[in-house]
Amino acid sequence: SEAVTPDIPAKNGSAAGFTTALPAGQLAVSVPRKLGQGSELSIMAPLWGTSPGQGNPYWTAMDEAVGVSVKWQNQDGNTYGQKLGAVLASSSVPDAVVVPGWELGGKIPSAIANKFADLGPYLSGDKVKDYPNLAAVPTGAWQRAVFAGKLRGLPMPAESTPNITPFYRADVFEEKGYEVPTTTREFYDLCKEINAPKSKVWACGDMTWSAYVFFGVLPEKPYYWKLVDGKLVNRYETPEYLEALEWSR
Repeated sequence: SEAVTPDIPAKNGSAAGFTTALPAGQLAVSVPRKLGQGSELSIMAPLWGTSPGQGNPYWTAMDEAVGVSVKWQNQDGNTYGQKLGAVLASSSVPDAVVVPGWELGGKIPSAIANKFADLGPYLSGDKVKDYPNLAAVPTGAWQRAVFAGKLRGLPMPAESTPNITPFYRADVFEEKGYEVPTTTREFYDLCKEINAPKSKVWACGDMTWSAYVFFGVLPEKPYYWKLVDGKLVNRYETPEYLEALEWSR
């Protein structure tokens, strides 16, 4: 997509980065016309937080922009796997269901193959060009949406989430003269310097998920295996996991 030029271009699968906000007059759209025709759509998705009430301004604006009335069926992200299995086993499945990669275990793949439509006839070849945002999705991501030889879903490749990629207060760093750490040791030492619980000052929140990235730990289920000398090794058996755990502790 060339709708906008990022300040930091994507590289090797990373997300595009923006260090400045574009003025409203320079904002661009990848799909200039409203594609929906007033139909209704139900979507089940995980949410880590309180679900907004129906009819809130953000959802209303989105519905108007795309021309579709979406009924969101948000579920607690922490127990989403249990809800997902129950819904896919039932006869009442929403029009669209978000299936996180870490839930693609057990009977979920076969349920997807049996319950969801084949999108191939609508999106294969040049047909995908009618949907510019989908056409911009890399081929590798589409392969993850194939079940039983058919395209059963839309892939959603995304950057690391904010609780995994650390952000910092640039104003505080400038005021205090802190240097942005570039290694886990520098990070640890800086946190010890900043941390002052008696003054209700804490260096950071829970860094466990960030540590998994820092130390190169294998991903979550069901992709948490690697082949070493002909044997499968689980992420929990790797030295990288133990290092990340010790650093977090």
